[in-house]
Amino acid sequence: MAQILPFKGTMYDAGSGLDLSTVLAPPYDVIGPEFQEELHARSPLNIVRLILGYAHGGDTATDNRYTRAACFFEEWKKRGILKTAAVPAIYLYDQEFRVAGERRVRRGFIALLKLEDFSAKGVHPHEVTYAEPREDRLSLLRACRANFSQVFALYSDERREVEGALSTAASAEPLADFVDENSIRHTLWSVEEKGALREAAGLMSVKQIVIADGHHRYETALLHMREMRAGNGPRGDNPYDFVPACFVSSQNPGLVILPVHRVLPGGCRGEREPVRLLEDHFDIAQLSEKLEEEPLGELMQWIGEAGAAQHRFGLVTPNGLYTVRVRAEAELDRLINTEHSETWRRLDVSVIQELGIKRCLSLEEMHREGSIKYMTDASDAMGEVVTGRARLAFLLRPTTVEDIESIALQGEKMPPKSSYFYPKPLSGMVIYDHATRLSG
Repeated sequence: MAQILPFKGTMYDAGSGLDLSTVLAPPYDVIGPEFQEELHARSPLNIVRLILGYAHGGDTATDNRYTRAACFFEEWKKRGILKTAAVPAIYLYDQEFRVAGERRVRRGFIALLKLEDFSAKGVHPHEVTYAEPREDRLSLLRACRANFSQVFALYSDERREVEGALSTAASAEPLADFVDENSIRHTLWSVEEKGALREAAGLMSVKQIVIADGHHRYETALLHMREMRAGNGPRGDNPYDFVPACFVSSQNPGLVILPVHRVLPGGCRGEREPVRLLEDHFDIAQLSEKLEEEPLGELMQWIGEAGAAQHRFGLVTPNGLYTVRVRAEAELDRLINTEHSETWRRLDVSVIQELGIKRCLSLEEMHREGSIKYMTDASDAMGEVVTGRARLAFLLRPTTVEDIESIALQGEKMPPKSSYFYPKPLSGMVIYDHATRLSG
């Protein structure tokens, strides 16, 4: 079960007049090359220099993007740009935003989570991870001995008791309160009152944790813990035995998951018109010859109106927009011949992977970086086809929280990029510096 601890968070000194919107950034894995450049230009103090610095042609084992990040981190601490809290706390974190014109507020809290192997069945992943990102994050963790971003974690709390215990004891004045470039308001409070901290820890001690986002960050922290224990022994609780997490109740009304559309730059096995390859299992009908916003809106509405037991998708090709539906819903268990559970086989992301994408790409292409692009905006996905950067896009509806929890608690993993929780907790909002002493 979940063991959480308060900690002395290291944060940008907002009291110095520093504009937090210029120095904080989303997690590294949603920062593309153009945005990376923009963040570097935004401020010489932007957290991107720690989480995603530039590699240089002359990098060596002692001078590289990871060692430079460590130097920046130490320098910013010495200059007082980053300050460590005087007492341990749990941090309440609100993100206020709009989606589909509706105002939402998602409240979570940031605390340390005791690391444990997935075999212990207290922390549950739901997505497949890859070796290259793990090695990248491990190199950064080795160099800096700090976690600059949190794992995004779900727990069930229908009465939202943990939130309530922390909210009543939160600091009167926020530690941070600002609006970012996407019009998302971020507000952070400190909870230091020991009774509230004990109550929250007690309530969480019986919770199962599902990793919503940050699988690579969690697995990296596990690898680092094993390395450190091999050198120092597992005695007691050490800083490397914990990872910071932003915990959100799965019943929180501000919890939003966006769809993750699949864009294939190379199209479908080189076919100019992939419909023929896909119609074995799908009924496909052209909705519009024009790749325009109005018919795209109609297509997304049609997808969203599907019942829980139906599987509807959109297809974008240079020849137009198409509706796609599974022809034989009752035969999915036979058509998707895997050892996964019925729940897994009936996920939209599983159906389109097994009956759609696998018809288009070879096994080698499925695992080759760049063969599939993942995009959360249907207009952007269509735009890839319009501009010729891609020849095919599959449009999906969002995965549900219930499906994610069901799959994770069954010990299974969804196909890659099955969910996109929005918005992302910002990197640098609260840093866990392993040099600070653990406090429980």
